[in-house]
Amino acid sequence: MSTKEAYKQKIEAELELAQANRKEKPKMKRQFLSLLVATLLMVPMMANAIEGLVMQDGKMMMMKDGMTTPMAKEMMMPNGTKIMPDGTAMMKNGKKTQMANGMMMDLRATL
Repeated sequence: MSTKEAYKQKIEAELELAQANRKEKPKMKRQFLSLLVATLLMVPMMANAIEGLVMQDGKMMMMKDGMTTPMAKEMMMPNGTKIMPDGTAMMKNGKKTQMANGMMMDLRATL
């Protein structure tokens, strides 16, 4: 086999590969755009769905229905954990924990 023939075969193989890639790209592009649209549609729903407590600047804040308000009084969680407005969490077993700034707890008392 001469170098011309080898070069010709190499070019033909590269052309076949390029054609195969062109067929796959629109499918990947469509899948990517579908995923992007689905994600963008879910973001507002997820932002409103966040409900719980967050320690912010040394105060417990309650997040509910998309609004954040200061926690006025202690709260008893369904699992028996008592949360105080200063960020102290008293577990059902008697263990005390102090929440640090930025810590979040959902309404089931999961940190």
